[in-house]
Amino acid sequence: VTIHNDLPAHVADGALVVELGDFWAGEQRRVVLSLGVPAMPGLGLARVATLMLRHVALPELAEQTVTVPLHVNVVPGDQAAGRIRDPKVRTELLFLRAQDAKRRAADELAGGDVAAAVGRFKDAAAALAAAPAPSAELDEEMALLRTLADGAEAGEAAWAAKRSRAEHAAKSRRRGV
Repeated sequence: VTIHNDLPAHVADGALVVELGDFWAGEQRRVVLSLGVPAMPGLGLARVATLMLRHVALPELAEQTVTVPLHVNVVPGDQAAGRIRDPKVRTELLFLRAQDAKRRAADELAGGDVAAAVGRFKDAAAALAAAPAPSAELDEEMALLRTLADGAEAGEAAWAAKRSRAEHAAKSRRRGV
């Protein structure tokens, strides 16, 4: 399992526990997970995981659990080859990877590796440019990544690192709809 959001997680009792933090009424958040799915013995619907969402409901402070099974539809290879990935999911994954690139680039800048950081900013911007569902938000991210790369190349590594960390912190944990 890979959690693409920058969320605290740990293993407890054989389960992966991801801490989503506090929610406000009506708030929605996106969490992107990648699951390694083993080969399946037959075709059809197969459960690959179970999500358990636990929360404390206010004002009664009662713990509640919602269980959601995750299924895949196992199909022959020729049918699978023709399927199109969901552009919303692909775009969200690219956005989260851009946030991770900002964090990593800031670390590289702090370590004095300006060339690696600039390359990382530029690669992340190029990936966003190829997003399957372009948007104004992604355009802003691309422009920011290019600005960070330009700033680092121009000798403003400390500024680029600070801005990159701030952007990563603001956008990687509590991204809503």
